[in-house]
Amino acid sequence: MFCNIGAGIVTYNPELQRLRKNIEAFCNNVKSIVVVDNSSDNLSEIEKLIGNYNNVELKRNGQNMGVGYALNQIVEQLRSENLEWALLLDQDSIVDTEILSKYADFERDKVGLLSPYIIDINKITFEDYKTLSKMMKPKSPIKFAITSGSLVNIRICELVGGFDSGLFIDGVDTDFSRKLDINGFKQFRINSTYIMHEVGKAEPTHVFRIHRDNAGSLSIKRYYRTNHSPTRIYYMARNNVILTRRYKKYYSPLKGYLFLSGYMLGKIIFERNKKSVLKAVVKGITDGFKYKENGYTPLYNRA
Repeated sequence: MFCNIGAGIVTYNPELQRLRKNIEAFCNNVKSIVVVDNSSDNLSEIEKLIGNYNNVELKRNGQNMGVGYALNQIVEQLRSENLEWALLLDQDSIVDTEILSKYADFERDKVGLLSPYIIDINKITFEDYKTLSKMMKPKSPIKFAITSGSLVNIRICELVGGFDSGLFIDGVDTDFSRKLDINGFKQFRINSTYIMHEVGKAEPTHVFRIHRDNAGSLSIKRYYRTNHSPTRIYYMARNNVILTRRYKKYYSPLKGYLFLSGYMLGKIIFERNKKSVLKAVVKGITDGFKYKENGYTPLYNRA
């Protein structure tokens, strides 16, 4: 058991069999697991499932408080148990059961986050990943990581300001990674471990594009429509604007807005429900500029 590590899962109408597998993969390897439920319709079934485990605690939110709020609840609970690291899991992802032992092989001085290789199951097979992993370095420095599968230093997380509950869903991971980067804390992708993840319900299109991964490597990849809901696309647009404004002192606003323009144009062109997507994009961008944003103050500039 990794005695200084706890785990956390945010749930919202989870598929119970997948949730069970993720709990059972780690309940004997970490000191405790915190499940934060954001008002699921199947809460009673989640309660029944969690009742089978001695070291799994369920926190119930009376309404959907969003991902950032729930992640902060996980970190706060694990800190109160005097744990040093939080393994953050996704209710839908399939996680390498050896992820913690592979993380343990790497030094963690000034490390804010370790991340696995992300296998998008609609775009790459596990066999493709195994081939790729043999050609990659053991670890890659990164500027961004999704929260699922990440091992987060609890003390550093709280130092930089934790997760932004105001973003609700999209961009919560980008915001956190930028806080770590600005304050000089390291982030690494450990290429020998993985999660199998699904971004929306991706479908291939006939278009190819230049792709830069979170380690900075460039490649040519097929463009996929994600089939995200208009609500999700609204938050993507809104939060991209908010984060571009928030970090304009540290990252080029021009690059941020160019990325947003290209990303949202792709949504409008290739998603199936174009009218709804266009409305969501326009409203999201408008609300992003209306959002009260005072920028981010790094640790070295705080009184």
